[in-house]
Amino acid sequence: MAASIPLATIQTAVTALQDSRTKMQAFLLSNPGSSLYAQVENLDTQASKAIAALNGQALKVIGGEAAGALTELKKISDASKLFIENINDIKKGLKVIASFLVLAGAVVMGDPSGILSAAKGVKEAIHNANADAALGNS
Repeated sequence: MAASIPLATIQTAVTALQDSRTKMQAFLLSNPGSSLYAQVENLDTQASKAIAALNGQALKVIGGEAAGALTELKKISDASKLFIENINDIKKGLKVIASFLVLAGAVVMGDPSGILSAAKGVKEAIHNANADAALGNS
């Protein structure tokens, strides 16, 4: 039996993407000549599409992995939202945002193993960004 992803989880994922778009749009407005401009603009476009897809899909997670995928999705969505809210250097957040877009794609596809794999990627990207921040790396 398929389990649908709770509305609160979808909302958390959408909010994280919306928050990342706010940060990216602010970066784009204040850094028109940046070497990161095209990359940030592309991620912003992808985030916009992911938000539309998440809002427009009737999400189902199938199979025995469903409970684990839902739990992992909730945890990583919360962690991503917190990370994005607190990141001050957009450069350090780009890999997190990109990995979260992969996760959003897995959710839209309703692929439990893809959700678990993508969630691990987001967790790793957050860990690496936090480690870089602790070391003072850009």
